Amino acid sequence: YTPEQLVEKYSNLIFLFYLLILMFIVGIAQYTY
Repeated sequence: YTPEQLVEKYSNLIFLFYLLILMFIVGIAQYTY
């Protein structure tokens, strides 16, 4: 990989991870309240 591709791949992975955590928090909030 070139550094640019690596950064793009990495930021994409972080974005997906962030979405997953966000959905997880929303799910817990709805389940709790």
